[in-house]
Amino acid sequence: MGKLIETEAAVAVIEQELVVKSVEVEELKKEANEQATVVGAEKAIVDVKAAEAQIETDKANKIELDVSTLLASVQADLDAAEPLVEKAKAALRGLVKKDFDTLKALNNPPGDVRICFFAVLNLYVNIPTVDYGIPQARGKLSVKQEDSWKVSKNMMKDPTKFMENLNDYKRLIDEMQIPVANFAAIQDIIAEATFTPENMKTKSEAAAGVCNWILNINLYFDVVVNTEPKRQAVEKAKVDLAEATEKKETMQALLAELQGKLDMLMKAYDAAMAKKKGAEDEAARCERRLSLANRLVSALGSEKGRWSDAIVQLTED
Repeated sequence: MGKLIETEAAVAVIEQELVVKSVEVEELKKEANEQATVVGAEKAIVDVKAAEAQIETDKANKIELDVSTLLASVQADLDAAEPLVEKAKAALRGLVKKDFDTLKALNNPPGDVRICFFAVLNLYVNIPTVDYGIPQARGKLSVKQEDSWKVSKNMMKDPTKFMENLNDYKRLIDEMQIPVANFAAIQDIIAEATFTPENMKTKSEAAAGVCNWILNINLYFDVVVNTEPKRQAVEKAKVDLAEATEKKETMQALLAELQGKLDMLMKAYDAAMAKKKGAEDEAARCERRLSLANRLVSALGSEKGRWSDAIVQLTED
C-alpha cells in the first residue's frame, strides 16, 4: 500500500513538471518562430543586396577588361610606330654642322631644298616651346614658300640645336603639343614625286636627311592621331571604371555589414532552436516517465483491490 501511495505521489509531481515543461516548450517555440521570421526577412535583404553587388562587380570587371584591352591596343599601335621614329632619328644621325652651314651660305637654294625646309617651318607653327621666329597668323604659316628661305636659315642658325629639336619632336607629338593643322599643311608637299631623300641628296646632304625625317615623323604622327580616339576611350573607360569600382566597393561594404548582422541573428536563432530542442527533449523525457509511472500505478492499483478484499475478509473472520 505504501509503495502505491508513494508512486501515485511521484506521478502527480511528474504531471506537474510536464505541465511546466509544456508551457516552456510553447514559449520557446514562439521565440524560435519569431527569430526565424526575423532571420528570413534579413536573409531576403542580404540575398537581394548580394545579387545587386554581383551585378556591380560584373560591371566593374567588364570595364576593367575593356580598359586593359584598349590600353593594349593603343600600346601595340605605338610600338608598331616606334621604328618610324628610329628611322627619322637615323636620317639625322649622319648630318653635321658643316652640312647646314653650306646651306645657310646659299641665298637662292634649289627649289626642292627650299620646299623641304618650308615643310619644316610648317611643322613648327604654333609651338610655344620652340621659338624660331616663324611668321604666322591664325595658326598658319604666313610666309609664302618662295619667300621662306630667310626664315628657314634663321631656323637652322644653330644646327646642333636645330637637330636636337627635330629629335625631340616625337615627345611633342606624344604630349599632343603639335596642332593637326601643321601636318595637314605639308601633305601636298610630301606627296610630290620629287620629295624623296634620294632626290634631295643630289642637291644637299642636310636636305636629304631632313626630308627623310619629315617623311617618317609624318607617318608616326598619323599613327598617334589615329590612336587618339582609343586614348580618349581609355580615359573615359578609366572614369567609368573608377565610378563602377566605387559603387562596387560601396555595395560590398553594405553586403558585409548585412551579412554580419545576419550571422548574429543566425547565432541567436541557433541558440533559440537549441533551447527549444532541449525543452522538447525534457518534455518527452517527462512524458516517458509519466507513462511508466502510470503503468506502475495501474499495476499496483489491481494489487490494492486484492489487498482491500483481503483486509475486509480478515475483519469479518
